[in-house]
Amino acid sequence: MKRVGPDRSARVASVIGFVLLVANLVALAGWLERSGVIAKAQRIREEYLTGTAITVIVAMFVLVASPAIMLAVRRCQVCDAALFRFGGSAAPQGLSKGPLEGPSP
Repeated sequence: MKRVGPDRSARVASVIGFVLLVANLVALAGWLERSGVIAKAQRIREEYLTGTAITVIVAMFVLVASPAIMLAVRRCQVCDAALFRFGGSAAPQGLSKGPLEGPSP
C-alpha cells in the first residue's frame, strides 16, 4: 500500500474545507450580516478605498513585486521550456540540482 504524503493530505483537507465553505456560503453571508462585519466593511470601503487609492496600491505592487513572484514561471536553461513553480523545491523530482549531473539515485 502506498503511503500518502503530507502534501496530498493537505490538498485533500483543503478541498473538503472549500466544498463545505461553498455549501454553507448563504449561511456564512447571513452570519456576517447579523454580526455587522459587512456594514463595517462597506463603511471602510466608502471612506478609504477610492478608485485612486486602489490604482496606487496596484501600481506599487507592480513596481515593487518581482516578475517571478507575480508570474511564478521561469524558463529551463537547457530547453527553454516554461517551468511553473507551485512551491516546494526548485529542482524537479528525480533530478539533481547540478546542471551537468545526471538523475539522482
